[in-house]
Amino acid sequence: MHYFFSDFSYAPLVTAILVSILCAVLGYNLAFKISYFKVLAESPIVPPFIAIPPTFLALLIAFMASAVWQNSTNAHAALQQERIALKKLYLLPEISPELKMKKENYLNNYVSIVQQEEWGKSNNMHTVQSAGDMLDSLLLFVFTNQYDAMIKKDFKNDAAKYIEELYTARDKRLALGRMANFGYLNKWMIIYFLTLISCFNISLVHRANAKGAKSALIVFSFCCVLTMSIVSLYIHPYKGPNALKSSELTIKK
Repeated sequence: MHYFFSDFSYAPLVTAILVSILCAVLGYNLAFKISYFKVLAESPIVPPFIAIPPTFLALLIAFMASAVWQNSTNAHAALQQERIALKKLYLLPEISPELKMKKENYLNNYVSIVQQEEWGKSNNMHTVQSAGDMLDSLLLFVFTNQYDAMIKKDFKNDAAKYIEELYTARDKRLALGRMANFGYLNKWMIIYFLTLISCFNISLVHRANAKGAKSALIVFSFCCVLTMSIVSLYIHPYKGPNALKSSELTIKK
């Protein structure tokens, strides 16, 4: 849902609700509508059997939750690295006011493109060519200007190092952003399939009592909504209620 409704922070909550309801309905109908399972009304399955599929589901969601913390940590680190690299480049001394103005224009244009296009519109899911071109132009600017021999050497070494840091931080940011583009689809499909199996299993255990099966499925579905939401609402650092904002990438003068 984050992919289809990028401006709706709580879109994954809708997905969790729909998937949980669908799995509960399918699991109930498979258990109660297929005649093969009628025998379970007279010879019920041993209740402890019910815990096996939900246990695997809980383990997988726990692994996904660890990805949430890791993604958040990496996103904050990439933001800090990109911000510091910009500041270093901005504060790098120049021997000419004209060259200083050109350097600042490159940096300001890069930040503007990232904030409005790369981060602002696409949530870092897609690379904006103009942002990369601006970094390339900045690097070309560093190596084509004429300075005093010693100053030129020191300036080029420092500037190239800081631009490299900026490239690296941008690549990390975009790599994390692209994960929102179905990057976790395989894992989510396994989670949804385990949810369906768990609902089916609950229905089989309560095959002799339709009302009990419905009550158990309602409780289990509610728990699934909560656990899925804990992961899905925060797994993408540039989307969701706790997302990093493009305004946080600024040049501190």
